[in-house]
Amino acid sequence: MGEEILRSGMPYELLPLIKQKIIPQKIAVPAALDFDNIIKVQRVRHEWTVTGGWCLVDVTWTKKLADWIGDRVVLSVMSGFGMLERALQDHGVQVRATDRHIESFDRCWTHIEAVNCVAAIHKYALKSDILLMSWAPYDEDAASVAAMEWRRVRREGGVTDPSWIIFIGESKGGCTADDKFFDEAQLIELPEIDAVNKLFPRFPSIHDRVMVVQ
Repeated sequence: MGEEILRSGMPYELLPLIKQKIIPQKIAVPAALDFDNIIKVQRVRHEWTVTGGWCLVDVTWTKKLADWIGDRVVLSVMSGFGMLERALQDHGVQVRATDRHIESFDRCWTHIEAVNCVAAIHKYALKSDILLMSWAPYDEDAASVAAMEWRRVRREGGVTDPSWIIFIGESKGGCTADDKFFDEAQLIELPEIDAVNKLFPRFPSIHDRVMVVQ
């Protein structure tokens, strides 16, 4: 019981776990928070993002996503510190994490290959089944360029399976990915992903979710 209490709760309660690189069992952020709790959560958001990443990662929802991925190989670009990638790896998913900006390997949750997203796709697209992007920047075209290259390399390489992309972030007009990415992406409605999103926690006033597009 003590372990469960320690590993589950609000983001501000779980920050000590994140600093120890322990992935929480379940992060709880109720839809209706009182003012004091909103302030507490917002105060830890910056520290959370520079330690773990922009989205709230826990064992519960990543297990549901891992179950859907199964034995397919995932290439992650713009992986940041790799907390999400580490969580999926802990569930047995084959994930190759890459990022062009690695400030300190000591801060990474898993091995991150130092390579930009286009180079990573050229190197690994034909060895992977799914592209993963979490919180791609909205103020540059990295998301749309990566998606375009992912589709092109796989098509020219003779891949006939769907070139699916797991995208985690806000919708068009939000604070993730450029508009062209959303204009060119075809959203795939899947009940398994709907189930993931029912477990997916969010910071107050943030509207990120898990999407599958192609």
